[in-house]
Amino acid sequence: MNVFYVRGHGLGHLTRTVKLIKTLDIESEDVLLITASKFTSYFSEFTIVLIDSSQNDLSTIIIDIIDKYNCKSFYVDTFPLGINGELIDVYKKKPKLDYHYVSRVLKWDFYLDTINTIYQPTFRTTFLIEHLYPDHYNWIKNVSIKLRIISLTTFKPNKQTKIFDKPYSLIIHSGGKEDLSKLCHFALSHPASKSMRLVVFSQVKIRLNHPAFIFMNVSYPVCQYFKYAHHIYTAGGFNLVHELTNYKHKHTIIPVSRKFDDQKFRKLHT
Repeated sequence: MNVFYVRGHGLGHLTRTVKLIKTLDIESEDVLLITASKFTSYFSEFTIVLIDSSQNDLSTIIIDIIDKYNCKSFYVDTFPLGINGELIDVYKKKPKLDYHYVSRVLKWDFYLDTINTIYQPTFRTTFLIEHLYPDHYNWIKNVSIKLRIISLTTFKPNKQTKIFDKPYSLIIHSGGKEDLSKLCHFALSHPASKSMRLVVFSQVKIRLNHPAFIFMNVSYPVCQYFKYAHHIYTAGGFNLVHELTNYKHKHTIIPVSRKFDDQKFRKLHT
């Protein structure tokens, strides 16, 4: 069994992990997702164990899951030692597992300060999926047997969906209300979408008193709507930036603040 440890709470962490699973051509029945995300309903083809991030004994819980499911390979998303260092004891007590790291942009110095512990695991493979901070990359080189630059599989829609015949733009975001409001107000004043309908896809509900905005029921994934949109506005999270690579000519990235993710850095290096 291949374990994928996805500690992040958002949809993006699980989405990126599933893309990796598909890219590596791992069968769904051989996958176990350990996650605290509330978006697991989108990924029912996998075995999923939900964890409570507030628990103090996460290391013990993870080790028990590894033993229960006879896990052989352990993939770590984004946070190499866990968000709070919870993986350090796992590495120490389960040294025979094959560990793999999936490296996304991370505010490296801030992350290390948060962990407040120095520890170097050994990763059999680190997957490099985007440009990283230099210090982060140098650390990876020291702890990895193999570095593998990889381009993740993108979602391929079964159909291309046009919402309106007249030109319209999309606003796509799965984060908080404040960030969604920021994206909406930016799009409303952006020249590329002047006098157009602005179609909003989000799990978040906000009230905007302007007739340009149309809120649609969330459809996952939203890639079926990319082709016919006149323009697309998103924050700078990894997944949508990755999915919209072929639509750079009509994609505007509006970075939002995240504790560990540096969306301005990603936009600069996209």
